[in-house]
Amino acid sequence: MLQDVASPEKWRTFLHQCLAHRVDVDEFKDLCKLMLTRSPVREDELLDMLLEARGASTIIWDPLLPVYIDGLCKAGQVKWSSALTSVLAHSSIRDQNGTGKK
Repeated sequence: MLQDVASPEKWRTFLHQCLAHRVDVDEFKDLCKLMLTRSPVREDELLDMLLEARGASTIIWDPLLPVYIDGLCKAGQVKWSSALTSVLAHSSIRDQNGTGKK
């Protein structure tokens, strides 16, 4: 199946709206399932977009992000290993230890 070119932009808008409106994790999981059927994306792209969505808010680390990631993992929409890899890639720890990819 070919991925819709507009799909990443749809996902970014969706994720920004979920964070801005403080959508409950159960509703977030249901909406993600619907979005995945309409605009499929790879799990690493989904996680990257979710973690990058925090840059648009004034909150440095949004407490909803780990809740959303946990929900996606528990719903089977992303693998735990992918979630941990993405979190590490977006972490400030990586910069401090010099172990991040450049």
